[in-house]
Amino acid sequence: MNQEESRIISVIKLNRCWDLFYEINSTIPYTEIAIDYYNMSQKKSEFNYKDCKFYGLVIEWRRAGYTLRVEKYRNGIKLGFIVWIKTLF
Repeated sequence: MNQEESRIISVIKLNRCWDLFYEINSTIPYTEIAIDYYNMSQKKSEFNYKDCKFYGLVIEWRRAGYTLRVEKYRNGIKLGFIVWIKTLF
């Protein structure tokens, strides 16, 4: 499934069981994109999942719109930081 065909849901529609993620009322491992928002239009974070584990990029933004961090995962294991922005506030 390519990016244009990906289904995107809100993070609040996922259940976490240990380090695995499932849609609420589902036993099928979640494999798509989930987004958390500060408000209805401003992204707070974006998570990519494959077989209910973090896979690919995890991105977080500050409320002001600046990128806070970008991490890369494979099969739920963090491979490292791509971007980390440390601020005093």
